[in-house]
Amino acid sequence: MSLPELIQYFRNGGTYDGFCKLHRIDSDEDVTEIYMQKPYGLNNKLEFFKVDETAGKKQYSYNGSDFYYLFDFYYFLSAVKEADRPQSASITDIDLALRLLDNAEKDF
Repeated sequence: MSLPELIQYFRNGGTYDGFCKLHRIDSDEDVTEIYMQKPYGLNNKLEFFKVDETAGKKQYSYNGSDFYYLFDFYYFLSAVKEADRPQSASITDIDLALRLLDNAEKDF
């Protein structure tokens, strides 16, 4: 799943619990973090890890590949909610994805 696809899922009424069920994530555990391989890009596949798996590392190796922290799910959901406010209605899924990736790169 790419970042625009994740955004679209939630902007079209998807829920965190529903997402967790689809991806076999226990929604009752610690916050899920969102990671991506570099260089960051709109079509790059996202990976989702629990905080206790990554120990808060900015770089996390999984299945022989290095993934880099983007943000946690609470931040992501907050950004989607903000983009869905009437005064932000013109923000497209791609615009939001680009903003989120830009912020993640600045924070890294």
